[in-house]
Amino acid sequence: MRVYALSGDRAETLRSLQSELGLAVTLLSDPTGEAIGEFGMRDPLGLPHENTARAGTFLIDRQGNVAQRWLAANYRQRPSPDEILRQLIP
Repeated sequence: MRVYALSGDRAETLRSLQSELGLAVTLLSDPTGEAIGEFGMRDPLGLPHENTARAGTFLIDRQGNVAQRWLAANYRQRPSPDEILRQLIP
């Protein structure tokens, strides 16, 4: 299983953060907000000139399709690992 995080921050910022925190997750930069918009993650409360994303968790199948998604208004509202595993192992 691969785990990625998408952010509107610049790639240099994310590399620094990944190194500083020792994250095992791959951080992906989306400074134009194109992917954030395509995934329906744009935060309606964010500033219009910023690519602010809502908190989201996606399961992508082997064919590259979104199999399940969770979006939240609050970044602290995330699915639990057990909830995600229930989707993977019915």
